[in-house]
Amino acid sequence: MFTFAEVRSIQEAANESTKMIVRLLDILVFLLTVVHCNCEERCGSDYGCWFVPPGCIASECAASIRWTVNETIFRLQIDASLEDVRQHNMGAYVALGFSDDNRMGEDTVIECVYDGKENVRPFVSYNDGLHNAQLHAASELLILDANFSVFENKIFCDIELDFGQHALLNDVDKQKVRDVLSEPFFLQLARGVADPYSKFVIQ
Repeated sequence: MFTFAEVRSIQEAANESTKMIVRLLDILVFLLTVVHCNCEERCGSDYGCWFVPPGCIASECAASIRWTVNETIFRLQIDASLEDVRQHNMGAYVALGFSDDNRMGEDTVIECVYDGKENVRPFVSYNDGLHNAQLHAASELLILDANFSVFENKIFCDIELDFGQHALLNDVDKQKVRDVLSEPFFLQLARGVADPYSKFVIQ
């Protein structure tokens, strides 16, 4: 049995703990807000960025794309929702096309393909307007590093490519893979279901 003084002491300690938790939550909310604001302010200075749809709230964007260039190294980060494109027991993809105009066709594409289970793979590919063809030799040569995560119907891809290796591509791939660092391009975002049989081929 506790004495009245002991009970009061326990209650006061519990109240102090509750106040501390509330203060910590307030600090966490503040930090999250600051981080979000700092990220927005850095767009166009520390890195290029594009949010889809334009002006969306970060937590509600269909996709957010960021990129940096360091000499010949192109780093691309894509954070995209798969909620409206995934189907049961099927994979999905998110892809960024680099186009001379605002239509997909004869364009270089960088894509991340999720097999619906645990694996995500990056590819450099070519889209002729009707079909998307993964360029495996070009992918092996240009992609230096890649990191991925899939959580709660969201996919995050972080890919580094070295376009200093572009001259080493075979003649066919040189025609299909544009040096995205050498000239301006229209960006084209695509999301969808991956092929149910090959898992890593996009439809």
